[in-house]
Amino acid sequence: MKVQSKIFVFLFVILTSFLLGVVHVKWIYSITFHADAAAMQVLAQAIYESRSILPHDFYYGNQLILLRSEVPIALAMAMGFKGYAAFVIGSALGISIWTVILFTSLYCVFKKFLAAAFYTFCLLFPVSIGFDNDLILGQQSHLANVVLSLSILIFFTLSVKEKNIKYIIPAIFFIFIMVVEEPIRAAFVLATIIVVCFFFWDCKKYKTQLFFVFVFVFFAFMLNKHILHYYSLGRDISSEVKLVSFSSFLDNLSNIFNDYLSNITSLNYLVDVPFLNLGVISYVFNFAYVVIFSGYIFVSLIDVVKNIFMRRIGNDVLFWHVLKASAFIGLCITTLAICLLNPDSSRHALWALFVIKLCFLMDLVRFVRNRFLLGSNLSFLVVLTFVCLSSTWFCVATLSSSPINNNVYKKHNSDLRISLNDLSKRYNVKNVFGNDFWHILPLNVIIPELSYGELRMSNMGYFLPMQWLSRPSYFNISPTQNVFYLVNRDDDKDGQLVDHIKWNNGVLLDHVDGTDIWMAKPIWPIFNAEFGNYTWNGCQLPTQIGTRSSDCTITKNVKNSEGYLSFGPYQILPNGNYKFEVRIFSDSADTQKIGNFDVVLNNGVVLLSETIVGSNGKYTTLSGDFTIKGGSDKNRSVEIRVFVTKNHNASLQAVKIEKIKNI
Repeated sequence: MKVQSKIFVFLFVILTSFLLGVVHVKWIYSITFHADAAAMQVLAQAIYESRSILPHDFYYGNQLILLRSEVPIALAMAMGFKGYAAFVIGSALGISIWTVILFTSLYCVFKKFLAAAFYTFCLLFPVSIGFDNDLILGQQSHLANVVLSLSILIFFTLSVKEKNIKYIIPAIFFIFIMVVEEPIRAAFVLATIIVVCFFFWDCKKYKTQLFFVFVFVFFAFMLNKHILHYYSLGRDISSEVKLVSFSSFLDNLSNIFNDYLSNITSLNYLVDVPFLNLGVISYVFNFAYVVIFSGYIFVSLIDVVKNIFMRRIGNDVLFWHVLKASAFIGLCITTLAICLLNPDSSRHALWALFVIKLCFLMDLVRFVRNRFLLGSNLSFLVVLTFVCLSSTWFCVATLSSSPINNNVYKKHNSDLRISLNDLSKRYNVKNVFGNDFWHILPLNVIIPELSYGELRMSNMGYFLPMQWLSRPSYFNISPTQNVFYLVNRDDDKDGQLVDHIKWNNGVLLDHVDGTDIWMAKPIWPIFNAEFGNYTWNGCQLPTQIGTRSSDCTITKNVKNSEGYLSFGPYQILPNGNYKFEVRIFSDSADTQKIGNFDVVLNNGVVLLSETIVGSNGKYTTLSGDFTIKGGSDKNRSVEIRVFVTKNHNASLQAVKIEKIKNI
């Protein structure tokens, strides 16, 4: 094929995949758009503002984020798009990038543009709500993973089968970037390659390729660890690996299987659809697809295991047989691993299911061609029609207007948006907070004029910023600055959020769409390079010997043994000079020593220690100054301890820390 023709084909793939992405994200995915997807736009905003693909102004989750839709969305923002429009354009750009990589990988095998294009779009065309609609094309948390995993297997197998070392170059590049982002995901693919090599080929055939893979995996792993020295994770999965009992393993396996069944279909869209409706056609085709595909997995798995253990394999095995076996070996390895590591979801095995889907489509085309004696192009058309009628798109197209008039555009044009924007202009407030991740974070995309963050109740009895898929800068504001709080009764059933807002003299401004809009000062401790102060009441401080009253005063009677009336709050403080105050009461005379107080760092360094005397039956304030300088965040965690001896009573109302100078 001429160069001009090849360029035309690639432009066609890019344009078609971009349009597929726009249609899907704007009209299909918007029905189920949620917080995990919105987090990519929050990260994209940080990338756009910092001009860095790994900004420090972001709380990463359980891995680094490099290969999702965040960079394309940031590019869309640079082009002037905002809100959900930026999410749509950016996500579509991301889909185009990975579609081209997938198409190129498949073309290297099929050697025909039509076949490569057909399987590329059939693989990406969504047939399930959970896997295709959300994880691959929606929030795109697994789009890069499934494409890279399939490409790695293709190029590694080609390198061994055709004895051509050039094919190993894209394979090691793809696995390198996978390891840099998340080593565990790459480990599943690497383990699969090792097992396949052992079963299918002599060592002489793959030792060079495997050597290069191991070398680049090592360097990528070291780079990942180096980056993590500068970017902390909200949850480090690798540190949580542990063995489980056999009964727990079986429970986890059952949970994964149930999760697979609930995410592999689009039938949930069609619940309560009348029988005499076009949706019945979609229901039948999607149900048939799920049954046939699941049956294919079961039958093929048995066949692959039988061929391996009966040694019906050898060095001359066909390329597609190797790929098919690799997919099922990878499925077994990943399933066993996630039963131990993360039993809440089958999504981590999605890469293996993606490769199996390719094998399924190829066998389906072969069946149609042989069974009905059709040509290749006509067989492609029949299978493509079956995929389209089974798709999530067709399910949505058969729905009434109410589900399609989806949550994104409802909220975008809702009374809540109008009220928030009006109140923001009136009170000059730009920050909004709530206590439910799934409700508050999507507003960063839906109502982009303001910044939104989640607050989570700590085990100390006060709210803290949720350090998960959000931006620290959203919480680093002045303690004297007003912010908005969105309170939904379903999110605040125990009333803790409202109580803390009222303690900060909060004002209820409006009630719209079932949500209360409050305004108050920050209800969480704020300490940064500019300013900081916070007061912890007795309900927010641990006690060793005291009891708490309804007004959050900690009290020790004369008869109580000696010990710490309060300790904590274990607040991390940046470098600077600070003063603290402790409101305390005692019936003892001011000439009597009743205990002592000290300021201690988490590493055991005592910054200040002084004696406490009685207060003659009235409240008094203990105060002092201390300095934080140098050290890691862990070593800058501060505790103020109030120790009271026996034969003395004491009551404590609050502990306050205030930053007075930067250093």
